[in-house]
Amino acid sequence: MDDLPPWSRLGVVPSQVAMDSESEDSGSTTPTTADTANTETEPFPETEPFPEYNESECEMLASCIAVEKRREEAWVYALGKAAQQEIRMLHVDPNITPYVQSDPSQCNQVVLEQLQDLLADPEMLPDIRKQFITIINATIQFNLVIFHQSPEFLAPKEIEDAELDLETILNHVEFIEEMLREQLETAEQVSFALEGVSMEATSAYDRLCKMAAVFAKYQHPLLLVYLNRTMKKPRYLERRLLALYMDMYEEWVHNPFLLLRNRQLLNERNPTPARAKLSRRVLVIWELMNSCIDTYGTLTWLTLEIKRQYFTPMMGYLCDSPEIWEHCWDRYQALGKDRHKAAERDLSPYDTV
Repeated sequence: MDDLPPWSRLGVVPSQVAMDSESEDSGSTTPTTADTANTETEPFPETEPFPEYNESECEMLASCIAVEKRREEAWVYALGKAAQQEIRMLHVDPNITPYVQSDPSQCNQVVLEQLQDLLADPEMLPDIRKQFITIINATIQFNLVIFHQSPEFLAPKEIEDAELDLETILNHVEFIEEMLREQLETAEQVSFALEGVSMEATSAYDRLCKMAAVFAKYQHPLLLVYLNRTMKKPRYLERRLLALYMDMYEEWVHNPFLLLRNRQLLNERNPTPARAKLSRRVLVIWELMNSCIDTYGTLTWLTLEIKRQYFTPMMGYLCDSPEIWEHCWDRYQALGKDRHKAAERDLSPYDTV
């Protein structure tokens, strides 16, 4: 019987009980062949109580999970595209209208199409979208005035109209460049302050509290994302927008303007101050756009370095060190006792004898 599988031994128990009761009358204790056959056909003879690992079923389950995940990702992508299309139809396309649908430069239209798609991204902040719509419209209008309005390049009327468009572009780009420069200066101050905090001979908990205080003091928009649970990296949506607009400005304004202007200077005997001022403005905007892209890249790198050098090691140490959490709990308990004692002192004047 010891050689039988578990389910067979369990089946023998009731049969053995029945045989014992019959043996009192018959005097026989040896099971018959029929009784043995019955024990072998006890319920579910071909089913094991603990079946072995079924590799095919697990593979089938894994494939089903993978299919559901792909389906979920497809739904998320489709909903994102639907939202993007709605934003473009409501906020982007009605406000950005190319002056000529059959522009001779197909590349110009491709860049403009990419900008419209990017501005319709659901993650794009409304203020940034509105600002760049204004810049793009001013760029399109400048291109129309300078290259398609008069056969004479930089005629007096063209210069007067184009100055307003360039002034609009320059004001917005200067604002963006100043904002990014201030953020970079703040990031450098934060990095310097965190370096000093990290060198203090205090507990990891106290250092983390001081690091958080540094962020709260400077309130840096790109750096504060590292204080959330997901520890997300900086988004590159705005930098992509800057790079795309840089491409548009080069193709619609900078490159064709300099090409025609250089030819004009060779034949121009008496330089015109208005033309020279407009030329300088075109170059200044191009240089500011380059500065914006470089500053944003430096800001992103510095932010990631702050995370790598200070917060990632600190958070890992806090998660792995039970002493830190015990210290936090002790401090929490001490604060609770202090509040309780303070409440008792406040109520003591009202005690009655």
